[in-house]
Amino acid sequence: MDRNEVIETLRNLGMGKGEAKTYTALAIGGAEEATPLAKLAGVPQPKIYEYLKNLVEEGFVTVYESGGRAKIYEATSPELVVAKLTERLSEKSKKISDFFKNVEVEEKYDEPMIDVRSGLESVRFRLEDIFSKAKHNVLM
Repeated sequence: MDRNEVIETLRNLGMGKGEAKTYTALAIGGAEEATPLAKLAGVPQPKIYEYLKNLVEEGFVTVYESGGRAKIYEATSPELVVAKLTERLSEKSKKISDFFKNVEVEEKYDEPMIDVRSGLESVRFRLEDIFSKAKHNVLM
């Protein structure tokens, strides 16, 4: 997996694009000040502070201050960040699943329909769906 795939995966887990780029740059490059970090992350200099603020609030980044020096930012362990994002995604998935369990689907068609699928994954997914809905038997 390369850096861009990691950023995209973090986005898929719920992190914003700018935050994902910023976090990845910190996790790879180590602790850094905001200005050089913006360049490393490939994000606009004015936006880096917003991304860092969001990451600090989430607990994904720690900020260190000392005297009059610039703040130093450090990434939280990637394992902890991924675990938190995965847990959050799992909670959202459960809420969606619970919602659909309580919805009654209106039957609109009385006549049998022909199911047309293309591609192995599509066929596999449809068969899993059929089997999961079956109450007793499946006749094919």
